[in-house]
Amino acid sequence: MPCSCFRIRSVRCEGQNCPYYPYFQNDEEYRNIHTVFGYRNIRRVFFSTDNHDRRQELVDSLAWEARNKMLYPFTGSYGVQRETEALVATLQNQIATLEADLANAQNSGAANLNLNLNLNLNPHQMPQIPNPNPPQVPQMHNFLGLPNVNADVNDVVNQNPPQVP
Repeated sequence: MPCSCFRIRSVRCEGQNCPYYPYFQNDEEYRNIHTVFGYRNIRRVFFSTDNHDRRQELVDSLAWEARNKMLYPFTGSYGVQRETEALVATLQNQIATLEADLANAQNSGAANLNLNLNLNLNPHQMPQIPNPNPPQVPQMHNFLGLPNVNADVNDVVNQNPPQVP
């Protein structure tokens, strides 16, 4: 059975004697690599080393780069790396905050400490850190002159619009 490299290119493969055979068994993986890098670049990089372990690392690296380039065409693997670094920094800040809270609670002698941890993180979604000082939204009327949703129920019933601060 031919390897993916020759099967996708519609070229006759030498089977077990093919240099690509042990590394390119997955058609979709090779198709992504071929689409992003092209056959000449794959061949040039592939034959830059003779070590079997290095070639496997090289193919895995090409597959990772190609997959990220296909999933994130604009940023590619660099964007994935930056997102991962930002996630690590955010998690380190959360750990430092929780450690400080724990130390403060232990120093104050609190017997019941309730920490709320959300560790179900999506790797492609950054955790949202709540703002300790949310902006104050002034109460206003809309253009129809109707009271704002923040208005008191009695004011709405009595048709007294709330005062704008």
